[in-house]
Amino acid sequence: MSGTLGTILPASWRGQIFGVYEVRNKFGRRTALHEYPYKDTVWIEDLGSGLKQFAFRGFLAGPLAAVQHAALVLAVNTAGTGTLTHPSLGIFTGVVVGFTSRQSREFVNGFDLDFEFCESADPVFPSASADTIGGVNLGSLNVFNAAGTSFGAALGVAGVALGIVTAAPAVIGALVTLPLSLAADAGAIAGGVTSIGSVFGSYATQSGTVVTSDQAAAARAAVVAGAATATAAAEGGVPTAIQTAVAALPGAVAAAATDPADQVRLLLPLTAVQPSLVTAGDAIGLAQAAVAVACAALFRRAALAALATAEAATTPASYDDAMALLAQVTAAIDAEITFAGDTGDDRVLGPLRELRAAVVADLTTRGASLAPLRTVTSWVPLPSLAWAQKLYRDGTRSDELIRRVQPWHPAMMPTPMTVLAA
Repeated sequence: MSGTLGTILPASWRGQIFGVYEVRNKFGRRTALHEYPYKDTVWIEDLGSGLKQFAFRGFLAGPLAAVQHAALVLAVNTAGTGTLTHPSLGIFTGVVVGFTSRQSREFVNGFDLDFEFCESADPVFPSASADTIGGVNLGSLNVFNAAGTSFGAALGVAGVALGIVTAAPAVIGALVTLPLSLAADAGAIAGGVTSIGSVFGSYATQSGTVVTSDQAAAARAAVVAGAATATAAAEGGVPTAIQTAVAALPGAVAAAATDPADQVRLLLPLTAVQPSLVTAGDAIGLAQAAVAVACAALFRRAALAALATAEAATTPASYDDAMALLAQVTAAIDAEITFAGDTGDDRVLGPLRELRAAVVADLTTRGASLAPLRTVTSWVPLPSLAWAQKLYRDGTRSDELIRRVQPWHPAMMPTPMTVLAA
């Protein structure tokens, strides 16, 4: 409220000015009266500030009175709170709880008005939502950093240095084969041109990211370059260079796909990589085995970090999709948690557990607001427009049905088919 004593303001509602004859204001406290048997007095309980109510008797006059009346009626009929300018008390936010108008007997083409206003505010509801996506991204970064620390500690053990020069080239040469094959994944390449409707039409996904052929080629070339860098680092035998190159490979694979769902699909195989190097049982063989295990663990954990980031960027279309993604991601994290626990790698065990909790919280929270899937059927194939109207009473959702079901033709949707329940 604003206003200065002694200043008379023009009365208005939602900016529509009207003249005023009389103003009645109601203030006070809300109370509850408590009476008790055999008591001569009562207890009046204070329940807080009462309603601020204002009643006006006003008028509109002049050659534009009819136009002003129409605008005022429109303002009164508008839903929600509005701004009331009180002639003496200033500006309030409130609602109209009563309004009548009648042709004036005193003014030609004039109107007499009766208003009842009540001060109000927009409701504020409690919210328990949290930044679950931010928690996943933070957990991903922590796992990535812990993976590097663990790798450095593993290669710093006495005697392991013997196996770096002899084992690292073979181990990393085997590791980079999978990223190189995934960089040319047909599904990821197709996902980069999903918005070209004239080419893909109903078969486009929902990522909506436009990627030129040069950008897609550059992303795939980055994977090839990353693999070459990792191979060169392994031949050089410098642990820090090996760590940097190997940890960057899963991120390069993820960057080769524009759709987060494609990123998840490409990264999942990388989280299950195991060393394939066969070594002897002597000191050099044990050192080579330790190097192989450390390189594979670093690669998997970097892939898990990238996988969690891709999960946070994914937008599930249904509750079932969210739960399916949750099962895939947590299964990959659980396998690495088991490995870290079995090998006593406490440096990465805690961050992995925190990342798992963040992923569960994120997908559970986001999935709770999504519709589940259900299976529908009909005696004969129906067009997508008919199904959209029948299922959702909204024909504009036919494209959504087409994207989910992928029919041979939108005029003949398959039966049965799985669709969103709402």
